[in-house]
Amino acid sequence: MPAASDEEEFGIHPGDLRIPDKFVVGDAAPDFCLPQLDGRGDVQLSALRGQPVVLVFGSYT
Repeated sequence: MPAASDEEEFGIHPGDLRIPDKFVVGDAAPDFCLPQLDGRGDVQLSALRGQPVVLVFGSYT
C-alpha cells in the first residue's frame, strides 16, 4: 500500500493553518481575525499581543 501524502494524512486544504512540522513551542502564532461573540466587529489576534489569550476549539452542540 503506498504511503499517504500529507494532504491525505492531515486533511490539509488551501487556507488551512495546520502545517505539520513547521511550528515549534515558543513560535509566534499565525495572525488571524474572528468575529466577536456580541457581533460588534472582529478581533484580530495581533491586536492582543502581550495579553493572555485562550483559544477553545470544540463543539458545544
